[in-house]
Amino acid sequence: MAALQSHTTTGANHPAQFAAAVALGDDQVERDVARMVAEFRKRRDVVVARFRQELPGVEFVEPLGAFYFFFRVDSFGGISGTEFCTQLVTTTGVALVPGAAFGDDRYVRLSYAASLDSIQKALDRIIGFAKKARGLELRRSLAQDLHTRRCHHTVIFDPYPNFPS
Repeated sequence: MAALQSHTTTGANHPAQFAAAVALGDDQVERDVARMVAEFRKRRDVVVARFRQELPGVEFVEPLGAFYFFFRVDSFGGISGTEFCTQLVTTTGVALVPGAAFGDDRYVRLSYAASLDSIQKALDRIIGFAKKARGLELRRSLAQDLHTRRCHHTVIFDPYPNFPS
């Protein structure tokens, strides 16, 4: 059974090869593929536009071929892709794939191989989550800046400048 499984999943088996040969000569298949490509382009454009409009400054890789969108998440509270995905699925129910699976855990992967309606709903949740995480990072940054300024002012303000130390 293991030998059968390995030959049907790791290489093109004979029935798949015959089916592919027939499909490549079918005009209807060409039309269907063109329709699918146009649909995935539309979905990609929606994802890219929402990120540009609603999460400006977030670094992402604009997809050119597949139906995956990689975006960088370490600017959202300094967390890794793995942490981002875990928190996202826990709080919103949206599952993404951490970039660690692809060699860079600063990113996450979103698949837009779903209906446009599902993609829009998922983007609403992802963007809302990211904005909250970005807000927390901004508050942390401001608090750190305020702390630094207080420390800095303490050093600069010397109530006894002539007192020997």
